Amino acid sequence: MSQFSFVLFGNQSILAQCAGKILDAGHRIAAVVTSSDELARWADTKEITHLSPTADLTDELSALDMDWILSLAYLSVIPDDILSLARKGAVNFHDGILPNYAGLNTPVWARINEEPEHGITWHFMEGGVDEGDILEQHRFPITQDDTAFTLNTKCFETAVESFDGVLEKLTSGMPPREKQSLENRGYFARIDRPNAFGLIDFSATSSAIAALVHGLDHQNYWNPLTTPKVALNNLALNVGTVEAGQKTGPMGEVLETWTDGLEVATADGSVRLGSIMGTDGKPASTNVDAMISVGTVLTAEFEPLRELSRNTAKVDSFWRKALAAIKGQKWSLCDGDKASGETQRVSLAIDKASETKDLLTAVALIACRQQEGSTATIAVPATENDNSSILGLTSNWKPLVVQGTGTLSDFADVAYEAYEASMAKPVFAADLLARAPELSGIATPA
Repeated sequence: MSQFSFVLFGNQSILAQCAGKILDAGHRIAAVVTSSDELARWADTKEITHLSPTADLTDELSALDMDWILSLAYLSVIPDDILSLARKGAVNFHDGILPNYAGLNTPVWARINEEPEHGITWHFMEGGVDEGDILEQHRFPITQDDTAFTLNTKCFETAVESFDGVLEKLTSGMPPREKQSLENRGYFARIDRPNAFGLIDFSATSSAIAALVHGLDHQNYWNPLTTPKVALNNLALNVGTVEAGQKTGPMGEVLETWTDGLEVATADGSVRLGSIMGTDGKPASTNVDAMISVGTVLTAEFEPLRELSRNTAKVDSFWRKALAAIKGQKWSLCDGDKASGETQRVSLAIDKASETKDLLTAVALIACRQQEGSTATIAVPATENDNSSILGLTSNWKPLVVQGTGTLSDFADVAYEAYEASMAKPVFAADLLARAPELSGIATPA
């Protein structure tokens, strides 16, 4: 049997599972490219070289001997100059049925679109993103109870189960190829979002609303899209659960309320929405049954929100990283009993009316001097107006990361430059605090 050499790209456990099958079959893994510390440690246990995705990755990989490159749940585009290093070619695991579901988050979109089935595709990495010839494709039914989490799990399980056949094809001569018909291709971009911030449209059918809520349910894992929401008295709130109702009424009419939920009429019946919370993932300040009355008709203007939703989507990753820096900060001026992520007001005496730059310098300097490494994150008010009549969709503040190094004059300039750069970016979606598990516990500044 000929021995083949592989380079694997990926950041999730599927990489280790498929790698185990490669090694068990007697083949060699030349390197693993990953940003996952857990996978790097796994590679160390197997004495496999692991590399971080860096600008000079091409130089590092060009020194290796490789027959195949495999992309396994690796969400970044691998440059052509790297793909060309593999003698036999490159193959990608895609968590959707091609060509209909190309791009990102396809299990979510399949569920929201009420597809009867979903599946995975192993395809060659050639041409545009997810456009290469198909090596293998596997399908499975979507049930009424399926969520984003369960469909993602099914995709990964199907990929691992099917990998033995994929590996056999890659190592036994000329692998079969099936060209994709790209005329009616469906592509879902990173910034695509359902509806407007996930607000429920009660003119839809009950099954479509259930599909939206289930499709955005990632359990306790990162939700890269949005949360399902309902607007009550012009306040957006997250919806946690959905089930079919028994009552009927005009579309959008509130038929029943309780502490954390309500039943609302739809195009063909009603839905019961439960576990309703603030968009930041915290309990709502007012119970649902005290916020809205039975008989109220829920309506919302969705179209004006679509562009705003896409703009906030563009900065998700930037603000997620900045927000994560808040946790673990030390403040000698604050109550030591406060939990990480909580906020507390502290009064600072200012001798005279000061310009924004002076105030920012003073607060940032105090913050930086209390942190290890002299880097701190402070909250600054968002100055832009999102022009939405619905509150709670976007944040009214922004995290500002500042580093306290250099002279006072230099520090003031750097801090203000960071402030201006922060102000130039769109605000973040308020539900980002609920969608990213590592941001749990971060409070919205009062």
